[in-house]
Amino acid sequence: MTDFQVLQQLKAAGVVGVRKEEGSARLILVQRSKEGESEIPLGRYKTDLQSGIKQLEEEKKEVQRNFFAGRQAVEFSLPGGGPMKMEALKSDSQLSAQERSEKSGRLAALDTEAKKRRSLLMALAHLQVNIKELLPKLNPPSPLSAPVSRDSGGKTLWTRGMKAAALFCLAEGKKIKADDAALLALCRAFLDRYAVEEEDGYSAEQLFNNVRQIRQLDALD
Repeated sequence: MTDFQVLQQLKAAGVVGVRKEEGSARLILVQRSKEGESEIPLGRYKTDLQSGIKQLEEEKKEVQRNFFAGRQAVEFSLPGGGPMKMEALKSDSQLSAQERSEKSGRLAALDTEAKKRRSLLMALAHLQVNIKELLPKLNPPSPLSAPVSRDSGGKTLWTRGMKAAALFCLAEGKKIKADDAALLALCRAFLDRYAVEEEDGYSAEQLFNNVRQIRQLDALD
């Protein structure tokens, strides 16, 4: 598995960053979802994936034995007694056309999901072995790392441009789960503090629109 494939696997799983736990070598994954960002130890994440794969394998066995299908009525006789009736699992030859199609679809879906989780486990193992090379790629520099100085109006000069300003406001908005009104307020507060280099007259509304565009693009990825 290449570094590029690993990064693609992690991105698909919502992993947007990784860090080492303070005082130990344990790796912590940063995951992003619609609810916001959360952190989980890499070891626990791998355990959860392995548990999920085991559960998928159990579900696959049940599908293979036709647990999902309607039961077949069976009649038999006991010595000295009358006929007895019971329900038994259907054999493959007893499945209806619809049930055979459903079985095939269920098995394919389970195999696909198990393959996806096994690939993610491989990506995590690759990450652990190649952490020094992958750490910078998973943790891009923060917009706040930009060099700043004071402009003539007393504001801090923002030197990384409009896109970095929008990314910063978007990140701050996610921390408080800001709606559009709160996000616009964050944009105003940003421009009260910072002057964007070479963008004299850049308004809070313009910044807000840039933030919304980036958010929409993220949602499409």
